[in-house]
Amino acid sequence: MPKHIGRYDTVYITLKALRNAHKATFRHSIRTSKVAVIIAAKVAHKLYLTSDNEHAATLNGVRNAAMFHDIGKLFVPMHILKKSGKLTVLERENVLPHPIWGEQILLSSVDHRVRNLARFVREHHELPDGSGYPSKLTLDEIAPASRVINIADRFAALTEDRPYREALSSEFAIESLRSDIKAFFGYDANKLIDVLAGLGAGAVPRQAHNNTTILAPASPFIHMAYSMAG
Repeated sequence: MPKHIGRYDTVYITLKALRNAHKATFRHSIRTSKVAVIIAAKVAHKLYLTSDNEHAATLNGVRNAAMFHDIGKLFVPMHILKKSGKLTVLERENVLPHPIWGEQILLSSVDHRVRNLARFVREHHELPDGSGYPSKLTLDEIAPASRVINIADRFAALTEDRPYREALSSEFAIESLRSDIKAFFGYDANKLIDVLAGLGAGAVPRQAHNNTTILAPASPFIHMAYSMAG
């Protein structure tokens, strides 16, 4: 790991703690990151639609933010994360703040590149119709990178094994997400749907990990996460 990424950085410590506390969330974060790269590569031009730097993101930025998207779940009681059944209203209320906690963790980093990703972590559960959380943003208020992570997160979750169900098919996941994909990505939606259709349950093409055109230069944060996954 490069010298400028210290093992005493808040984000490193929190990510490692999350891995140790709840490996399923950590593995989901890695897979979400890979799916996000695949999506972002198809809609890369949409990551630069505005001159507002807060909205801008590189492909590596999307990948890193997706890796960190659930880092705030370290502060959700573990009995809730590990519950095999449906959450109660109170339990769900304990989960809902995790994007805000994740944002605060990233903002506490000593690395400005990590701090720049905080907004995308906060917004990854916002929805185009304003029904998401934590801020109930509407489509135009949600950063393009946050839209990518939203779909990647939900697609990954639906197509992964969970304690309460087996992984669902990519076809089922796509149908569940179709309206939001179209709202988020407009005329790119169909080609994005075609790409997602090629991802089987639990699978991510090798290109998401090894494609040097998409991923160069290699991200130290993802190498950090992969090294921690073993």
